[in-house]
Amino acid sequence: MRLETKTRYYLCLVQKDLFGRWELFRAWGAKGSGLGNSLRQPAQSEAHAGELLQAVLKQRLARGYVPCDDERAMPGNP
Repeated sequence: MRLETKTRYYLCLVQKDLFGRWELFRAWGAKGSGLGNSLRQPAQSEAHAGELLQAVLKQRLARGYVPCDDERAMPGNP
């Protein structure tokens, strides 16, 4: 899921890593800039990764981010 403010973006994905373990992948940065960062947070199961995702979404929404569902929400398209 992609979230945005006027100048920033935040991307969250529940996925499996190369070893088949569940994780929450997060990427964030400034729009129109190469600046940003990412984090892979291991999870015990798909359900646990979903719980981590919900916690992050709650925090981001509280900070003024809004959901943005378009083609830029795909990995590799910040």
